[in-house]
Amino acid sequence: MLGGNSIYQPWNIIGHAIPTLFLLFYDRKKWEYVLVGFLISTVVMDTPLWGVDVLQAHPNQDLWKENGVPTHDLWEWIAFYYNPIGTYGVWGDGYPPAWLIFWSVAGRIAAAIGLILYQHKSEKKRGKRLTFRIVQKRLRLIDPDEKIQ
Repeated sequence: MLGGNSIYQPWNIIGHAIPTLFLLFYDRKKWEYVLVGFLISTVVMDTPLWGVDVLQAHPNQDLWKENGVPTHDLWEWIAFYYNPIGTYGVWGDGYPPAWLIFWSVAGRIAAAIGLILYQHKSEKKRGKRLTFRIVQKRLRLIDPDEKIQ
């Protein structure tokens, strides 16, 4: 699932953390921004934007080869790569299947939107900012009697 490249993959993950750091510096008390920033960053990197990049920056490179036949058609590639019911593998080793890529992107979008909406609703209801520490207390991940700063 992580691409199988032991050199590229750690840098890829660190790259997803960069937008989260900007959001953390924006408001240090709202760790939810870090999670939302990471989710949105990974969604952007897993969208067809990289296919567009391949076609624009590397016009001689194929998007993929199906049965040994290369394609340069972005719409054919999107239908192949992001098929929500596709059980075939989209990479050389057959993993991950197309459905997993599609639903992981959809799930990350839903999680980011859900977290933002939950936070907005909770802050409006309480009349104060909801920080990650309040969520931790609610889930009993930290001592509920500890004072929030």
